[in-house]
Amino acid sequence: MPFRAASLPFHFHEWTKITSDPVILQYVLHGIDIEFHEWPQQNSRPVTVMDEAMSKHMDDQVAKLVQQGVLVLSGPEPGDFYSRVFLRAKKDGVRFRARN
Repeated sequence: MPFRAASLPFHFHEWTKITSDPVILQYVLHGIDIEFHEWPQQNSRPVTVMDEAMSKHMDDQVAKLVQQGVLVLSGPEPGDFYSRVFLRAKKDGVRFRARN
């Protein structure tokens, strides 16, 4: 089954098998809003250094996620916030974890 964003609520019954925590189950069903005390500010873009092979791999992965509908390309807009967090394949080669 291909990845589909925002599909967590469709698997609520599976979540109830691994936790009874009402807060977690509420997040699964309805998501979570993160409230900031103030709007994040960024004065410069973070610099990420990659060799040519890694850069090509990242471009290929982004293209794949765009093709699957997981990502939508967009241009810069006022107030954008750039993150250096990337998804990285776990040892099983299937699941991913955040890495910065």
